[in-house]
Amino acid sequence: MKKIFLFLIALALLVGTNACKCSRSSRNLPDKSLKDQIAAFAPLPSGKELLRSFTSLSPTEYTVLASAEDYQGKPEASHIVFALGVQYYDALMACKTNNKARATQLSQTMLATPKMLELDIDTKTLDTDMKQLLKASNWSRLETYFDGFTKMVADSLWQNEEYELYTLYNLGTWMQGINRISTHLLEDYQAGATVVLHQHEALNSLLSNLELMQDPAFTEAPFFTQTLPLLTQIHQIILSDTNTNYTAEQLTELQEASAQLKSIFQQ
Repeated sequence: MKKIFLFLIALALLVGTNACKCSRSSRNLPDKSLKDQIAAFAPLPSGKELLRSFTSLSPTEYTVLASAEDYQGKPEASHIVFALGVQYYDALMACKTNNKARATQLSQTMLATPKMLELDIDTKTLDTDMKQLLKASNWSRLETYFDGFTKMVADSLWQNEEYELYTLYNLGTWMQGINRISTHLLEDYQAGATVVLHQHEALNSLLSNLELMQDPAFTEAPFFTQTLPLLTQIHQIILSDTNTNYTAEQLTELQEASAQLKSIFQQ
């Protein structure tokens, strides 16, 4: 386990060395300066923020927030990163529910992502260490590994100016979180409990980033024309509250819109 501890210390250092083999310059981009794009696209908070209010739950209680769905996107970069975001939320739930089979399956699926995106990330070392953690049922350390791995992917996308893919990855985590949490809150509706969805800043940034996309590879794709109005709807609901509470009807709308948005990246 000493190797694992040392790897965690080094994990943040590896982020700076990761680079995407397929650069943004290889695509046909609109006439807009790179400097302007860097200034416009915003770094996004992790969808894990949605779970901050659930820290006192037991593994059994976390089950209500988990999904048994084996979510897979189409073999296209935009769909792959969105799926990774969904899988990250599911991996967090696998750790919190101590579900070894689920965590094993998700780790294998997620670790295949860097190769598909041509990111230079050492997944062999990660795979070896995560298998040791799974064998030892070291759930807190395994969760840290999932955090670190997805941060490496997100940081690599950002550093390589793949801002659209970076945004879609984060969108996946947020949509899965909103979907699962709204579903749970509807099962035993209590207005005060809905405060966990009071995520104005995150939804503002997600929608802003999506609206800033100008690369035809994204804006002319079928998923984009469907995703933007759905995220706009979710954004309006999240920002509509005045007392940090949401009605059961609003939760239903969030549940349905997030589920519909997720389905787009499987088409």
